Amino acid sequence: YVTKEVLVTPFGVDTDVFMPQQKERASDKITIGCVKWLDEKYGITDILKAFRILVVEKKIANIRLILTGGGERAEYYKGVAEGLGISDFVEFMGHVPFKQIDKVHKQLDIAVYPSVEDSFGVSVLESSACGVPVVVSNVGGLPEVVVQNETGIIINPRDPEAIAQTLSTLIHDSALRARLGKNGRRFVEEKYSWDKCVDLMETIYFKHAFE
Repeated sequence: YVTKEVLVTPFGVDTDVFMPQQKERASDKITIGCVKWLDEKYGITDILKAFRILVVEKKIANIRLILTGGGERAEYYKGVAEGLGISDFVEFMGHVPFKQIDKVHKQLDIAVYPSVEDSFGVSVLESSACGVPVVVSNVGGLPEVVVQNETGIIINPRDPEAIAQTLSTLIHDSALRARLGKNGRRFVEEKYSWDKCVDLMETIYFKHAFE
């Protein structure tokens, strides 16, 4: 058989749109969010369970959670939040058009993506491009877009306790949040900016078009 070279062209992020923004704080609350569709494969229940640990067990009150996405399970997750006693700390934003999704990322102090399956972390890169530290699970393509302890923190999937502990560390360490966020922005600029990814794709196509 003939062996052919495999070339990878990553999905790019528009770093002129997804970029850090000074947060206007109406309070001292730390905003944590997951910018995904409401689906169990993205670990939504695990996030809610972790938030209960933070609020009820660790008594951390200066936090809020925002979840984007609609879907058939939206009401179910609202019920889960109510059952866990954290409804007052959770905002379900519903479907957010892509043209407005950067504004959601820019609200965040911490982004959490504890998926149990995920092909590629586009949302993770968008958060990083906005200078937001990320917490992701070690599944699918997520570890490809996070440098452990440099741009974010990688944990095992299906582990609300680990999510809660990692979030607690970040909540109480603003310097760590700032360092991970700054490194994340630089990481996206160097490896996943839209312009660089398009240039790479064009180079590969022109180089191999007539082979």
